[in-house]
Amino acid sequence: MKECVGLLMLGALTCGVVGQEAPVQVAPKQEETLPAPRAAQAPQVLMPPIMPLVSPYAPPDPPPEFGRRSAWQMYGVDRFGRFRPRVIYSPYGNSYYQMNGAPFPWTTTMPRLYMPYVVD
Repeated sequence: MKECVGLLMLGALTCGVVGQEAPVQVAPKQEETLPAPRAAQAPQVLMPPIMPLVSPYAPPDPPPEFGRRSAWQMYGVDRFGRFRPRVIYSPYGNSYYQMNGAPFPWTTTMPRLYMPYVVD
């Protein structure tokens, strides 16, 4: 029974404290102050250092390697089925051999030696 009396007294004390709350005070509003304007500065652009693309001390790239059959790229098949040196038909009238650039003299006199309408 003594325990019940102690609990009742504790409960009565807490009820009295809970019922009385302190009034909430509201602070008066203050206007925001902005910083003073200042002159705009140009953005700083950071450039990377200029570096050479290839080191001057690096060995040069090796020349391209051609296969054994790449020599046949310079030849074309004529009307008899034989391989002949390929002729480049130029629109300016100066036809020439592809392999060495020598002029091809028979553009007008022997037109069957080349096919100006076929592109290989």
